[in-house]
Amino acid sequence: MTDGGTWGPPQPQPGSTPPPPPSGDATAALEPATPAPSRSRGKVIAASVGAVAVIAAGIFAITRFTSDRAEGGASSPEEAGLDMMTALENEDLLGVIDVLLPGERDTMRDPARELVSELRRIEVLSDDADLSSVGGLDVVVEDVSVDVDETNVEDIALIRVNFEGTASVDGEALPIGDLILDNAEVERAALDVDAPPTTEVALPLVAVREEGRWYVSAFYSVAELARQQARPESEIPTEGVAPIGAESPEEAVDGMIQAVIELNLEGVVARLNPDEFEALQRYAPLFLDDAQRDLDEAVAEADVDIEVTGIEYDVTGDGDTRQVLPTAFTVEASAEGESATIELTDGCVLIDSDEQTVNTCELVDDLPELEDIFDDPQPVQNFLDQLEATFSDFDAPGIVVKEVDGGWYVSPMATGAAAMLSVVRALDRDEIENLQESFADVFEAVLGGSTVDIPDFDELPDLDDESADDDSDAGPPPTVSSVPVPSGPLPGSVPTSAGETCYAEREADAAAACFQDLIDAGDVDPIMVPAFLRFPECGLAEAYWGGEYFSLPDDEFIALVEPAVPCFEALLSTGEIEENELPIELSDFECLDGRNWYTAIEDTDYNAALQECAYG
Repeated sequence: MTDGGTWGPPQPQPGSTPPPPPSGDATAALEPATPAPSRSRGKVIAASVGAVAVIAAGIFAITRFTSDRAEGGASSPEEAGLDMMTALENEDLLGVIDVLLPGERDTMRDPARELVSELRRIEVLSDDADLSSVGGLDVVVEDVSVDVDETNVEDIALIRVNFEGTASVDGEALPIGDLILDNAEVERAALDVDAPPTTEVALPLVAVREEGRWYVSAFYSVAELARQQARPESEIPTEGVAPIGAESPEEAVDGMIQAVIELNLEGVVARLNPDEFEALQRYAPLFLDDAQRDLDEAVAEADVDIEVTGIEYDVTGDGDTRQVLPTAFTVEASAEGESATIELTDGCVLIDSDEQTVNTCELVDDLPELEDIFDDPQPVQNFLDQLEATFSDFDAPGIVVKEVDGGWYVSPMATGAAAMLSVVRALDRDEIENLQESFADVFEAVLGGSTVDIPDFDELPDLDDESADDDSDAGPPPTVSSVPVPSGPLPGSVPTSAGETCYAEREADAAAACFQDLIDAGDVDPIMVPAFLRFPECGLAEAYWGGEYFSLPDDEFIALVEPAVPCFEALLSTGEIEENELPIELSDFECLDGRNWYTAIEDTDYNAALQECAYG
C-alpha cells in the first residue's frame, strides 16, 4: 500500500431589472429580484427543457447503467480503481458500473433501464440511444494510477484515482429524440462542447470488500467524506447498525412507522434497505448517540406525543419488490399544549386541530372561480382539462419495500424512482405536445397583456365556520385590482405578513406612508419596498399603485417617466437607492426608444435591442 497523502474531495492539480409587482389589494408575497436580461420566453423555455432532458438522460445513462454479468468486483482496491478507469477510457459504461458495490448496482440498474426505455417511448431520447455508450460523448483519460490508504478496518480502503482527463460533446451525435427536435428548436451545433485542455485530477473514492471481492462504492465514498469533515479524529466503526428485516412488506412499513413515532433513530436506520443504505448503517454509530440525545431533549421540551392507529394498506407487486400504499390511518399528535388529528379515509385527508377543521376533498369547493381571477379564463380551463386528461391513467405509487436476505425493508430510493417512473409512464408524446400547446395559450393570455384579478385570500371564509354562507353582515366584498402581469421575476415586494395593512390602502400616498412606517420600525428591509413607493416625491407612485402604469400608451408612458428620471438619478448619486433596484425605464431611459416596454413584451426584436442597450 502506498501513502498518497490527504484523502478528500477531487482536487484539480496546477496546470434587466424586470417590472415592479402588482398593486392594489394584492397580497401575494414576492421575492426581490436582481437585474436579468429577458429573452424570447417560448424559445428559451423550450430549448432549456430540451437541453435539460437530454443532459439528464445522458448523465443517468452514464452513471447508472449496469450489465447482467453475474461476476464483478476486483481482487484488490487498486484493481477496482483501475478497472473503473479502464472501462471509462474504453467508453464501456456498463463496465464502469460493474465495479460498484453489488447492492448499489442493483439499486440503480432497473430504474435506470426503465427510465431510458420510457424516454425512448415518448421520444425524448432517440431509438438509437445506446445503453452501453452515450452517442456524442467522448471521454479521454490518460496516465491512470491508483493510490491506496489502509484504514482501521480490513474491508474498507481509501483510494485516489489519479489521471489526466478531458471530455467533449458532439451535438450531432447526441441521442436526442424527435419530441425535442420537433418542438424545442434545438440547434445541435449549439450543444457542441470542445474538449478543454487536459486536467490532472485526483479522485477520492472508497473501495469495499464483499465476499472476497473489492468494489468501488459511491455511498461509502460520501459517508467517508462526511466522517472526515465532521469527525476527522474518529475511526470507521468495525460494526454498524444491524439491519432489522420484517417478515412481510406490511410489517416492514409498520415497523418503520413505529420507529418514527417513537423517534428512535437507530430503529429507523435499521429498517432501511441495506442495499441502499449499507454505508449509512455502517457509519451510523459515529453520530447516532449524539443525534438521539439532541432529539430526545427537543421532544421533552416540546412535550411531543404521537399515536398512529387504524392503518390499512393496499399491497401490489411480486417477487422481491412490493409497493405498500396506505389507504387508511389516524394520527393523533400533540405538542406544547396544542393537539391535532389527521385521518385518511375514502381518499380524503381530514385535519382537525384546536383552531380549524380541513377536509382536502372539500378544498376545491372553497377556491375562487377562474372567472373571478382571469379576464379570459378559457385558456386556463383548457390547460387544467388537458392536465387532468393527461394524468387520468396515473398510477399513484406506494412505499417500495424490498426483500434482502430473507427480510423486508423500506426502500426510499426505490420509492423515489417509482414515483418518477409513474409520472413518466402516464405521458405520451401527443399528451406532452398538447400540454405544451395549452400552456402556451395560458402563457399568452395571462402574461401577454391580459389582466388578472387578484383576490384577497385572507378574506375567504373559514372552512369550519358555519356562518360563512351568511353574508348579511359581511359588509362589502374585498376589492380586487385588475393589473397587467409583466414577465420575469418581480423586484421588491413586502411580505404579506408585514405589509398586509399597507396593501389594503386604496391611495398611493397612504400606501407609501404605511410602507415607510414599516421601514422606520425595522419591520422590513427598505429594498423590499418598490422604489416607486419609497420615493413618491419622484411622481410615479400613483400610476404604479393604480396599475395603469404598465399599460399606458407609449406617448403617455414616456411623458410620465421622463420627468421622474432626474429624481431617481439624484437618489442614486446620494446612495439612497441602488441601481439594481430600478427598472430599465429609470436606470436606462434612453434605451426605451420612445416606447412603453411593458406593452412590447412580444416584440422580440425590440426586446433584444432594449436588453443589448441596457445590459450590453
